[in-house]
Amino acid sequence: MGIRRWTAAQLHRIRGSRTAAGPVATWVRRHIRGLRIGAVALAVLVFVFLTQPTGAAILVIAVILLIVLAVIEFLAGPAPVAAPAEPPPVAGPAEPPPSPRPAPEDADSRLVG
Repeated sequence: MGIRRWTAAQLHRIRGSRTAAGPVATWVRRHIRGLRIGAVALAVLVFVFLTQPTGAAILVIAVILLIVLAVIEFLAGPAPVAAPAEPPPVAGPAEPPPSPRPAPEDADSRLVG
């Protein structure tokens, strides 16, 4: 029971006390797309330049890529919570929908008369 409480407290401390407005988190969040693309591109280049890629080598590249992507996501942290915007002003009663336009007369019916 003590181990569970200690583990839960540590997880809460890690998740709750992390500031999302620090300079690293802000920079990573701003450049996250480029960091992801760079990590995947690097993994692809390593795979391409292997002379004889084995299954183990592919697995290692994939695992390292997943770890790097997880670190990028961890460093980006949660986006800072913005203050809620003021609700839009309440409008008066809704206007009735416009009446439908009368159908134009048929050109042939005008020529008959």
